[in-house]
Amino acid sequence: TLNGNPYLSGTEITEVGNHRIVLRDLANNETIFTFIIDHTSPSGTLNSVSNGGHTNSEVRFTWNDNPNGNIATATLNGLPYSRNVWIHEEGFHTIILTDLAGNYSIYIFTIIRTRPQGNLTGVSINGITNGNVFLSWDNSNYSATLNDLPYISGSLITEPGIHLIILRDLANNISEFRFTIDRIPPVLNLINVNQLGLANQMVRVSWDKPNSTALLNGMPYSQNNWIHENGDFTIIVTDEAGNYSIAHFSIRNRIQNASFYELIDDDLISIDIRSSFWTNNQVHIFLSSENQIMINDELIDFESLIIIEEIGEYRIRIFDDFGNELIFNFHIVSSSSRLPNYLGQNIATVLLILLVSTVAIFILVKKIRAKNPIIKNIKK
Repeated sequence: TLNGNPYLSGTEITEVGNHRIVLRDLANNETIFTFIIDHTSPSGTLNSVSNGGHTNSEVRFTWNDNPNGNIATATLNGLPYSRNVWIHEEGFHTIILTDLAGNYSIYIFTIIRTRPQGNLTGVSINGITNGNVFLSWDNSNYSATLNDLPYISGSLITEPGIHLIILRDLANNISEFRFTIDRIPPVLNLINVNQLGLANQMVRVSWDKPNSTALLNGMPYSQNNWIHENGDFTIIVTDEAGNYSIAHFSIRNRIQNASFYELIDDDLISIDIRSSFWTNNQVHIFLSSENQIMINDELIDFESLIIIEEIGEYRIRIFDDFGNELIFNFHIVSSSSRLPNYLGQNIATVLLILLVSTVAIFILVKKIRAKNPIIKNIKK
């Protein structure tokens, strides 16, 4: 009998389940055969990864035995495996779960803890540049986002700003690539320099990007250091991204290229203009084109030389675009009117004239006494 039902020798039994065959002879002796037919593959559960998946975590595998007694066993990469044992090693793993009926199930997964590798071109990680940037990788299983939007390997990034590329593998390992694209040059602030780039006092330069470097006429310059010297200057300030700003300025703290002479006997004699003076000679003023001149409050056009020769009082104002100015006064007088005023201006000349006059009077009196005894007697 098969499960209590008549059974003919050699009849194939295909029905799934537990079976019992009782074989009897005429003397009622019997032999019992029990067996199970099971076509269902055993089922297990992977923790922290799906079958065929990838993970960067530890994995364990568990299963339940068939209630009908069809016990299953497992191997991991060909070696015996006990349920719920943690699997730590990186790499590709295969678990085969086999029951007593020979049914089996296969579970495969990969443990990866190595971060995905990419090549950032145009800037270093956490760096700054004023050029274009792209990230590339060779592994087709990688994916990436740029500022939370999908990004394709090798795509050119041109937009200025702060950027973050996250490169991710199938095990959800990530690598982050942060960088900044900046194309704005530093803003310079020149203290005491006018809109023409000119100054008549000390100058200092500051800028808005703190990590910038500066060269002043080719030499390192620190922000806000005072520049004292007269001269022409070029400052170049470069930021971390390679953007740069250039400024040119000049410092003149006094009127330059101006000279003053008096024409005496066809010779030009330098004049001290620190105080007012009197003369009956021509006054010659030599100026460069960087200066302007006003004579008695009238702006005068000139090439390089101004000659003043008419009798009169003059107020000279010389000024330049730097804000410097020079003011002095003088008089041109005739020969007859020059003497008393000139005496007051030149002590040496006064003494000489007094000496000559005294000698002349002495000689004159002596002659008169010789010719006129009356006067001589009166004097005595």
